[in-house]
Amino acid sequence: MRLVALRAAQFRRFSDGVAIDHISPGVNLLAGPNELGKSTLFEALEAAFLVPHGTGGARLEGFRPRGGGEPLVEVDFEAGGARWRIRKQFGRGKTAILTNLDTGRVEARAGEAEAQLSRLTGTGEGPGRIGLAWVRQQRALQAPDLDVDPVTGKAKTRGEANALTGLLAQEVVEAAGSGLAEDILAHARAELGQYMTSGRDVPKRNGPYDTALKAREAARSDLMRAREVAAASEARLVQIADLTARLRDLEDPLSAADLARRIEHLSKVIAAAQANRDHCARAASDLKSRRLEAQAARDALDKAKAAQGREAELKQALSAAQALGAEIAELAKAFNANGATPQRAAQLENARALFTREQQALEGMSTFVDIAPAEGAQGKIEADGAPVMHAARLPVRERLTLQIAGIGSIRVISSDAEQAAQIARRRDESHKIIARLLEEMGVADDAQACAKAAQRVDTGVRLDALRLRFVEVAPRGIAVLETELSDLAAVHAQCDEARLAAALEDGNAAVRAAQQAYESMVSEGVNEDRFRVMTGELDGARREFARRQEEARRTSELLERLRGEQAGVDEEGRAGEVERLLGLLEQAEEAVRRYETDIAALKLLIATLARAIEDVRTRYLEPVTNALLPYLKQVFPGAGVAFRDSFSLQALTRAGEREDFASLSDGTREQLAVLVRMGFAGLFAARRAPVPLVLDDPLVYSDDERLNAMCAALNEAGRSYQIVVLTCRQTAFTALDAHRLTLAPWTGS
Repeated sequence: MRLVALRAAQFRRFSDGVAIDHISPGVNLLAGPNELGKSTLFEALEAAFLVPHGTGGARLEGFRPRGGGEPLVEVDFEAGGARWRIRKQFGRGKTAILTNLDTGRVEARAGEAEAQLSRLTGTGEGPGRIGLAWVRQQRALQAPDLDVDPVTGKAKTRGEANALTGLLAQEVVEAAGSGLAEDILAHARAELGQYMTSGRDVPKRNGPYDTALKAREAARSDLMRAREVAAASEARLVQIADLTARLRDLEDPLSAADLARRIEHLSKVIAAAQANRDHCARAASDLKSRRLEAQAARDALDKAKAAQGREAELKQALSAAQALGAEIAELAKAFNANGATPQRAAQLENARALFTREQQALEGMSTFVDIAPAEGAQGKIEADGAPVMHAARLPVRERLTLQIAGIGSIRVISSDAEQAAQIARRRDESHKIIARLLEEMGVADDAQACAKAAQRVDTGVRLDALRLRFVEVAPRGIAVLETELSDLAAVHAQCDEARLAAALEDGNAAVRAAQQAYESMVSEGVNEDRFRVMTGELDGARREFARRQEEARRTSELLERLRGEQAGVDEEGRAGEVERLLGLLEQAEEAVRRYETDIAALKLLIATLARAIEDVRTRYLEPVTNALLPYLKQVFPGAGVAFRDSFSLQALTRAGEREDFASLSDGTREQLAVLVRMGFAGLFAARRAPVPLVLDDPLVYSDDERLNAMCAALNEAGRSYQIVVLTCRQTAFTALDAHRLTLAPWTGS
C-alpha cells in the first residue's frame, strides 16, 4: 500500500476542507508550526483506514470541529496493483465509499466498502500492518508491543501479531508435526492445569492433586491424634495405678489414728501450759502495778526535796534580779539623757570638715587691703563702717568699702565675688549646722561633744553587760520568778516528807512480795521456748492431718475423673484405631505419589515441547532482527537488540553490556522504537506487502548527532517503502532527503 493524497473537511480544527496531494513514493516531510494541524491530519488518516464510518459517541464528538459539523475524510492510495479512493462521511449522512480510480467505478459502499478496504490494506479486525508502521505523536517512546492497546497498555486483539507472523510464515518451515507439537503442548498444559496453578508451581485449589494432598494431610493429622490418644491412655493407666496406691496410703487407718492421738496429747499439754502462762501474766501485771506505785511514792518524795532546794535558788535569783533591774533603770536614764548620739557626732564631724574646707577656699581666693592710719588719724578710716584704729590687713572676699572722713569712700571689689558669695553661703550654712548640733548635744564646743559621745558609748557598754546578767538570772523576768517562788512555797507547805518516806517503804515491800509470787509461778510452768516448740508441733500435726484429708479428697476426685475418661476411651474402641489410620495414610500417600509422577511427566513433556516450539519462534524473530540491523548500525554502530516472543523490543546490547529498554534514556528509547517500526515496514516491503511508515512529530528527544543518523537511516529506508514524517521542527530534519508536502484547500469537499 502507498498513500497518494489525503483530504479532510469538518474534521477537528479543519472546518474548511484541506488537502495534501502528490505524496511521493519515497520520503515525505510535512513541516510547519504548532497548530498547523499535523496531528489532526494523522488522526484523519487513521479514521479513513481504521475507524468504522458508523462510529458515534465520544469518538465522533472528538472528530467534530468546535463549531459543529459532520466530519469527512478522503484518501487516495495504491494497493494490489491499482489506485483506490476511500471516502468516509461520519455523523449525519454517514457512509463509506470505495472507488477504483483506474476505472472510475465505485466498487463498494458502507460495510462492504470497509470490508474490502480491510482486505486491500491487511488490517483485518484491527490496525494490523498499519498498527505496526503508523506512530501517533508522543507514542514513539513506547516500544512496539504487538496486540497491546497503546492507550491502556492492556492486551487487545489488534491483528498486528497475525499480520507479522502471517507474513513470515511462508519463509518458516513448520516444525513438530505441522502444529501437532502445539496441540500436544496445549493439551499437556491443560492437563497440568488440572493439578497445578498456572504460572505458579503450587497445587490447583480443590484440584485432584490438591485434594489428594489434603487427604494425606488429614490422614496424617488423624493418625497423629490417634497416637496422641493412645499415648494419653497409656499414661492415664499408669497415673491411675499411682494415684490408687497413694490414696491407700492417705486413707490408712493406723496412720490416721496415730496422728489423732498425737494431736490430742499436744492439745492437753499446751492447755495446761497456757493456764500457767495466764497466771504468770496476771502476776506480772500485779508486779508491774506495785512497781508503778513504788515509783510514784519515790517521785513524790524526790519532788518535795527538789522543791525545797529550788525555793532557795529562786529567792537568791529574785534578789539579784531586783538589784540588777534598779541599776539598769538608772543607767538607761543617764544613757537616754545624753544627746551626743553617734549620728549627731558624725554629722558634727562632717559639718566641721565642710566649714573648714569652705573657709580655706574663701581665704585662698580673697583680695587683701593693707591699711596703716597715720599718727593721730586712728579711727578716721572706716572699713565697712568699722573704724580702723591700727595697721591691719583686711581680706576682701566679695567687696569692701573704705570711708575716709572729709575725703570720700573707696570700694574694693573682688574679681571672684559671685563664686565667693556661694562658698560663703555654704560655709555659713555649715556654721549653722554646727551650732544646732552643739546645742542638741548640750555642749559648747567640739571637744565637749567628743567627750560626751565617749561617755555615752561607755554607758551603753555597761548597760548591755547588766542586761545580759539580768537575762542569765531571770530569763523570763522578775514577775515569773515571783510567781514560781509563790507556787513552790505553797507546795512546800503541803508536803509532809515523813509521810512520803513511809509511803515509799510500803511500796518497796509490796514490790518484793509481788516479785516473789511471780518467780514462783514461772518456776512451776513451761518456759517460753518449750511452749513455742510444743505449739509449733501441734500446728504442724493439725496441718498434716488437714493436708492428708485434702489430698485424699483431691486424689479421689482425680481418680474418678481419670477412670471415667479411660472408660470412655475403651468404649469407643480406640485399641485398633492407630493401625486402621496407618493403613489409610499409606493409601493417601500412594495416591499423592501417583499424582506427583504424572505431574513430573507432564512438566517434562511441556519443557521438551516448549524448547522445540521456541526454536521455531526464534526462526520467526530472525527476519525481524535482520530487517532492523541495517538501520540499527547507522544509528548505534556495533549494537544489537533482543526481542520477546511477542516481537516486543526487550533490550539493547552495546559494548558487551545488555540494557533493558525501560532503563534507557527517553531519546534512546524513542530512536529504537522508530527503528523497530522501520524494520517492520521493511519486512512488509521486502515481501511485496508494503505499508507506509507514518511518523507524527517523532524524535523530539534526539540530539543533533543522533537525529542526523536517524535521518540517514530514513533516507535509506525511503528507497524501499514510503515514509511520511509530520513535524513542527522545520529546521531539525534538514538532513532528511524528503519530498516537501504542503497543505492546500480542498475545493471538492
